[in-house]
Amino acid sequence: MAWLPDSLQKIFAVLFAPVAWIMGVPWKDAYSIGNLLGTRLVLNEFVAFLQLGPMKATLDPRSFTIATYALCGFANFSSIAIQIGGIGALAPTRKSDLARLGLRAGGGRHDGELHVGLHRGNVAVIDQAKAYIESRAALRPAIAVVLGSGLGAFADELDERVAIPYSEIPGWPSSTAVGHAGRLILGKLGDIDVAVMAGRAHLYEGYTPSEVTFGVRALARLGVRSLVFTNAAGGINLTLERGGLVLISDHINLQGVNPLMGPNDDTLGPRFPDMSEAYSREYREAAKQVARELCIPIREGVYAAMLGPSYETPAEIRFLRAIGADVVGMSTVPEVIVANHMGLKVLGISCVTNMAAGVLPQKIHHEEVLETGAMVRGTLLKFLKALLPSLAEGTPR
Repeated sequence: MAWLPDSLQKIFAVLFAPVAWIMGVPWKDAYSIGNLLGTRLVLNEFVAFLQLGPMKATLDPRSFTIATYALCGFANFSSIAIQIGGIGALAPTRKSDLARLGLRAGGGRHDGELHVGLHRGNVAVIDQAKAYIESRAALRPAIAVVLGSGLGAFADELDERVAIPYSEIPGWPSSTAVGHAGRLILGKLGDIDVAVMAGRAHLYEGYTPSEVTFGVRALARLGVRSLVFTNAAGGINLTLERGGLVLISDHINLQGVNPLMGPNDDTLGPRFPDMSEAYSREYREAAKQVARELCIPIREGVYAAMLGPSYETPAEIRFLRAIGADVVGMSTVPEVIVANHMGLKVLGISCVTNMAAGVLPQKIHHEEVLETGAMVRGTLLKFLKALLPSLAEGTPR
């Protein structure tokens, strides 16, 4: 921090390192976090947050969580006693809750705004992920595919593939849902460089909207300009059948959140992105043409996104049908919003892995979702392998 002499930085670090340690920060990070706390006290949280963002990749996750929460309210020495009492115990298991907290400060300003911006729009962390991916693979894909529950087999079809676990990529959330491998694969499909997200993060896992969409932002910074999202969905439209494919023409967001909430980072996209063609009409027409050539039945429909993880009730399904939804799931929409925010072209494909609650006289279980994914594996593989070259022809580099 150029604004303060080096000696004063050292004084901050020495004075506040024990405080950070008492709050639950591992000792190896206590010196760095202590310096941030001192900066917050003498200057303001803006300067402290500017320093914290680039440090995320080098800090223990516990340290980063405690620091982001503490910096929001660390305005004077009296706040230390309050924070010591609760943060150390709370932070390790409630990271997602802390990410949503904002403390009211004097003057009506929301100190948490910078924290929200840090998680949603921290270009430095996104670029750290980009740099790490570039260090692991020489390929520079312009098109990417996101694979949903039980639909991960496509990644095995790529040549010269490099698989990177999400846990190794700075800032990238791990997948915990069954049927999601949790790996980023870069490879070649014929002459095309392709990135594949084998698994995604969901809001119901406790992740914030910014974490759920982090992969999309990182891929966009990597150079991806087109995204194909696949998902497992429940069939609401009574004319649909289990195992059928549906091109998403539009969506209804009923998850109660939007990944663009909070301060907008203009370097990533506009404050108010247009969503009138969230799913590219051009891509849908190309997909229908490929499906006709392969004799694969395919429909168009509206996707309703619910928070989950519980499946919908029959009454909720009747409501969704009444407002125009054809299929329902627990993903995709936050990612599509962020993709449009960053100017990417999007195609969405739902696999009807089960009929929604109340359509058939039987209960719904996740095993059925995975079974159907295995059942349609060959069809989806054939479809994607023929479709991606068609989409790549019109993808800008």
